[in-house]
Amino acid sequence: MRGTSDPRYGLHAIAGSANIQTRIGGTYREAKVSGGSFDTYEAQAVAGIETGRFSQNYLAAWRQAGGWRDHGGLTRGSLAGKWFFRPSADVRIGAIARWYRGTADEPGYLTLENAAANPRMTNAYNRSDGDTRTVAQGSLHLDAAMGDSVDFTAKAYANRLRDDRYVKFSATTSQQRRVTDEDHYGVMAALHWHTRVAGVPVMAEAGGDMQWQDNVSLRYNTVARVVSAQTRDQAFTLGVGGVYGQIKLEPTPWLTISPAWRFDKVSGTFHNRLAGTSAPVNDYGTISQPKLQVALTPLRQLTLYGNYGKSFQIGTGSGAYLIPPRTTDLAPSINEGWEAGIKLSPVAAVDARVALWLQDASGEIKRKLNDPLGDSENVGATRRRGLDVQVNVRPMAGVSVWGALSWQTSRIRVADPATPTYVGHEIDHVPHWLWSGGVDVTPARAGACRCGATGSPAIG
Repeated sequence: MRGTSDPRYGLHAIAGSANIQTRIGGTYREAKVSGGSFDTYEAQAVAGIETGRFSQNYLAAWRQAGGWRDHGGLTRGSLAGKWFFRPSADVRIGAIARWYRGTADEPGYLTLENAAANPRMTNAYNRSDGDTRTVAQGSLHLDAAMGDSVDFTAKAYANRLRDDRYVKFSATTSQQRRVTDEDHYGVMAALHWHTRVAGVPVMAEAGGDMQWQDNVSLRYNTVARVVSAQTRDQAFTLGVGGVYGQIKLEPTPWLTISPAWRFDKVSGTFHNRLAGTSAPVNDYGTISQPKLQVALTPLRQLTLYGNYGKSFQIGTGSGAYLIPPRTTDLAPSINEGWEAGIKLSPVAAVDARVALWLQDASGEIKRKLNDPLGDSENVGATRRRGLDVQVNVRPMAGVSVWGALSWQTSRIRVADPATPTYVGHEIDHVPHWLWSGGVDVTPARAGACRCGATGSPAIG
């Protein structure tokens, strides 16, 4: 789902949403090993066991790489398991667990002169920099069909992030130890109802979610990983809850209309334990987000579509809270965007998409890099717009050639009062051109090879 028109998500749902489906069920055993440039080695093994109504899926993976730059190596391992049970044909319940641990060196930042002379080098003062990260996740799932026209889905999850990083930004600054300790919890549910009204097919969906964070952010000045002073001790909670409703209408075989509306509320508290102070989250109020999707298919080979919607941003880190000396609550930044496009398939072997899009933010927010308090700042009211072109060609069985090209611009329309001269400036680190392309080859049922090239990285 592109842009701001997906009602299932609110906070930071700006560029769109991507749903990645991984295998549930099946009986199989597969393994893969690979090696590549810069001493990169990887091994993966997966297994599926399905007996009657019960299925199990397992994964173990390991990766080691030396890195393109000196002192840029990493090692990581991960484990995952899925267990699902069908007590009846209409109900499925399950659990998923994942674990990941990675350690990596930090090659550090280079001066312009060093980057030009030897871009693969590291600085001597970065030799003790590095990071250790552990991520664990568990979730419970329920899917149920309640008759022929109603179905229900729900899940609950818990995430745990532990990150311990040592980094030195320049020869004249202290090395820092940055500790991130976060626990995230959430529940999500949706009910779907399929019916006909006056002969018109209708799908109604109602859903919502509640997600919480319990975070700790610690920082220290260090020398070769030996602590000399503590510079940050923050603990903060954040809760974001939303509900939505959507209706999908098909008044004719060639027209689909999907209006939707979402509402969100934000809560939380910030504690600066070094200073002994606390602050509530900004009173963002009830955040209203109307959305609409329309598609016309006058010919089987042609679809005209348009999407519209609003979503929102709030400050990152301590920027979401009413911390003195500020005494006035900040409003959320509302992202309002639309996309209009054409999907066409002139012949069976060709698919293409061309779209124009625009997105306005009422007060775009970005993190203040290396800020002692972990604050964010207001960029101002911004406008982004662009043109996307995608083509997929299948010249023969088992071969697909694909490519995508995007052009975009970004401007500050109304600057923050602290930086009035930024009006009309472009937003930094937003490339004008994005491109990707490649070839998919499937020589046999047993496997596939995918190779491609990518230009500037896409930005969400």
